[in-house]
Amino acid sequence: MSTSPLRSLRVVAVADLVLHEAVEARRAAAVVAGMGLSGVLTDPVVAAPAPDGRWLVLDGAHRTTALGTLGIEFAMVQRMELDGLEPVVDTAAPAARVDSWSHDIRDAHPTVVAAVLAARQRGDARAGSAVVATVSAAGTEVAVRSGPALSDRLEAMWALADCYAGADYVRTQHADPAPPGTTVRVSWAPIRVTDLLDLAELGAELPAGVSRFVLPGRLLGLRVPLADLRTAGAAGVVDPVAVRALLRRLDGLPVRHYREPVWVVESSTVAGIDDAGIDEARSAGSAGSVAAPGATSAAPVAAVIPSATGPAPAATREGGRAGVAR
Repeated sequence: MSTSPLRSLRVVAVADLVLHEAVEARRAAAVVAGMGLSGVLTDPVVAAPAPDGRWLVLDGAHRTTALGTLGIEFAMVQRMELDGLEPVVDTAAPAARVDSWSHDIRDAHPTVVAAVLAARQRGDARAGSAVVATVSAAGTEVAVRSGPALSDRLEAMWALADCYAGADYVRTQHADPAPPGTTVRVSWAPIRVTDLLDLAELGAELPAGVSRFVLPGRLLGLRVPLADLRTAGAAGVVDPVAVRALLRRLDGLPVRHYREPVWVVESSTVAGIDDAGIDEARSAGSAGSVAAPGATSAAPVAAVIPSATGPAPAATREGGRAGVAR
């Protein structure tokens, strides 16, 4: 019998969680509103221990930001390991891996199309330079290049992301067809684990919505009460007695395991309901599974069946744009 994924849970100080990717202000505000309304952290932040003793956030940048905004010092974290996270090779294999997203920009204004296509001219066309993204628009496909150093690649990535800041886009897997209405596709180059560690050390971030982690066994629908996180410690130091009691309670929850591919609705507005309204409307629903928006995923996930505190919403997913500095 396999070990329950609930055993991978940890309580970590929010101050020790390091983002490798920017957040988008509008989505962050929606997560703050939904989290404040529900009173729970629906899905744990997925993070890996970094060599410097901090935790590198793999999934949950907006949840981490929302907890800090609400003045909550501690987060429930599902621990994953950086070892074994390598660039995608076999997309059919259900192994943990790091990849990247394509951004399909819908109904882009002609000036956005022109700006994105012109971004390649700011790249470094030297032999051996790095490709940071491939852009498809107006019937043409071009590679956006930079120098090989991480600082060069970051500069080129942010210059490209700035071209469509605020535009409506969806994240899709590279091999999937673009959704209807797409006028520009930006396919970001795969991210390396060494890049993540270097970003943490530099205190820099990728544009929002670039990195994609396939993490089999991630937990969804845990619904940890914010009240429990508020009392998990003080001044950034966990209270071991309170944390043990919380983890013991969560460890008793039954879970179910999904092996089939699943879909998730990425839109922030459904049938006239805004982001906070979605959270409220979903509070009557059951826990579900999440995979790549607009695509299927072979990675199995685990969903907690009953709520630890009552019905609660699904957390808003990451995407969009913010500044480089944390």
